[in-house]
Amino acid sequence: MESITRLFHILGPRATTGLAVLAGYLLLVRKLRHLRRDREHAAYPYKTRDDLSKMTAEHAWAIVKYCMTLEFPFMSEKALAFALFKYGGPVDFSLPQSQMLT
Repeated sequence: MESITRLFHILGPRATTGLAVLAGYLLLVRKLRHLRRDREHAAYPYKTRDDLSKMTAEHAWAIVKYCMTLEFPFMSEKALAFALFKYGGPVDFSLPQSQMLT
């Protein structure tokens, strides 16, 4: 308790209040994220490895979509862009002769 009082005197009331609000916000976001994850996990009947082997394609896609949109949106978007760029097929980027700058 003494270290908190010392910190309060060193930082001042505004900074201490700001740190407390930031810590509370981070705890709230973490709690809500885990609640959403647990609710999503409970929506599917797959609890064991044998159950997972019977998973339908629709459920598998819903789980992948959930992970792509909420858990890893940046990495999913970059991986998709890279895959489309690398494996999208041959693309001709040349302009027709009439549109080329001279």
